[in-house]
Amino acid sequence: PQNVEFKNGLAVSYWKIGNYYRSRHENNQARIHFENCRALLLELKKSSPRNKEFIANLEEVEEDLKNLE
Repeated sequence: PQNVEFKNGLAVSYWKIGNYYRSRHENNQARIHFENCRALLLELKKSSPRNKEFIANLEEVEEDLKNLE
């Protein structure tokens, strides 16, 4: 979807689902959802490179992915 608000909401949803799976120690499922979140945030950052929220959220999900390793 081209709707920025929808895409951001979807990214946040993926992030929350990833956190749920991480809390259950299901790291493979968490990784899938964090990667989906990251892909959407990369698209959002590309379309709005100065948006601080997208940048901060991208940094956070990348840190979450690192912590799964």
